[in-house]
Amino acid sequence: MIKESLLKIVCLILIISFNWSGLLAIDETFAFFSNTENSADNIFQAGVLDMTARSGQNNFTPNAENMMHGEQVNRDIYIGKSASSLDLKHNVSFEFIDGDIDLCDQLDLKISYDHYHGPVSEGYINRDMRLTYNGKLSDLVNYTNNDFEIPHPDDEFDTNSSDGIEQWFYYSIILPNDIADSFQGKSCNFNFVYESWQTNFPDSSQGFTDEEKLENTIKVGYWNPQVVLNEFLPNAGVYPEFIELYNKTNSSINLDGFYIIAGNNRIDVNSANTQTYSDGLTTIASSGWLVITAGGDLLDDASGTLILYNPNDVEVDSYTYNVPDYNVNNTPGELNSTSSSSIPIDKSYARIPDGSSNWVDPFPTPGAPNTLENKNIEIISPEVLGTSTDDGTGDEGDPLFDEIGEEDMDMGDFVDPLDTVTPSEDGLNPLDGDDEEEDEDNGDEQEEDINFEIEGEVPPIGKLEDPIITVTPVEDGLEG
Repeated sequence: MIKESLLKIVCLILIISFNWSGLLAIDETFAFFSNTENSADNIFQAGVLDMTARSGQNNFTPNAENMMHGEQVNRDIYIGKSASSLDLKHNVSFEFIDGDIDLCDQLDLKISYDHYHGPVSEGYINRDMRLTYNGKLSDLVNYTNNDFEIPHPDDEFDTNSSDGIEQWFYYSIILPNDIADSFQGKSCNFNFVYESWQTNFPDSSQGFTDEEKLENTIKVGYWNPQVVLNEFLPNAGVYPEFIELYNKTNSSINLDGFYIIAGNNRIDVNSANTQTYSDGLTTIASSGWLVITAGGDLLDDASGTLILYNPNDVEVDSYTYNVPDYNVNNTPGELNSTSSSSIPIDKSYARIPDGSSNWVDPFPTPGAPNTLENKNIEIISPEVLGTSTDDGTGDEGDPLFDEIGEEDMDMGDFVDPLDTVTPSEDGLNPLDGDDEEEDEDNGDEQEEDINFEIEGEVPPIGKLEDPIITVTPVEDGLEG
């Protein structure tokens, strides 16, 4: 009885144990999957895309920094890839750097592809220049062409891939013939930007890319300058060396930043250098003058070239001079002499009339109209020029003349120190009044020879306040 009860209890415990294990396993599920695939003949390779861009010149040539209307300048540009680079396609864009953007918009651009359909060694007979772009410079944006591919399938210009492959392009920029005068002196500084991509992609939005830039500068010269070199004095004496500018327009012009090159010397237009004759101004009045003095001996006494530049380093005007251009005897209109190794002291070069194309050698008139009509004899202010105040009268600082009368003047009393006097037939100097006896013997003839008329008052030159006397001979036609 007891044995049967124990057996029943054991069986019940076993049943309950097995059921409890089953209940605990209800929330778990176990499953195992596997699969294997094989892909044969696959290669993983790393590559590079390396574009090159270079030019045969530093800038467009010739004369890209002084272009005139209607002119064309050119530049060879080579686009390529390095030896280790993947094959590539490329485009080109205009990128403004600085200068005048309106000028950049005016410029015309042509791009020609120098394609060789045969060996380069056979010469230009195998070259065909394919015009790939013809339009405005500033419209060049992400421009590409079917020929912009390296290596090109049928171009034999460069076939040696061991050191890279290049394509040859010929760029031309044209300044329109009808461009406005207002663009004179302006500049356009810009880049050509080259972008490349892999040949198996349509554009640079995918795959490897590379970018290169080439800088360029175009400057417009002057064919009708508003301001010109008008007069200069290279060999200082009573006057300092000076350079006079003239404004041909009806408006004032600010010349701050302009400068003059005289040989190896630079003379800036600034308030310090315009103080002597132009009150330190750097703005030149309409139809007016601005006179620059730099101090010292900066202008060559025998020959040289003066060049006026604007702040963009564009040549505005220039003039070349030398000794034979001068009259050593200081008489305008007579034959020049080369007997001197340097230009006479206090002789100037000047345009007459002001701003014209005619250069002559009159007497200095800094800051005043240039003229060949007779000789202007100036009483120089010593305070302005820094010379001695002893005027020879024994009374320092007194003017030579207090008043100019409208009557005949004896030139024996006032002689131009620069003049070379021609002796009369009797060998006597008609202006020499030292010998009283000679004067009495030849009184009538002398009076006829040296009687002059004063033509009236002449406005002062520059800042100088002392009077200027203009004299002409009477009847006999002699030039003083």
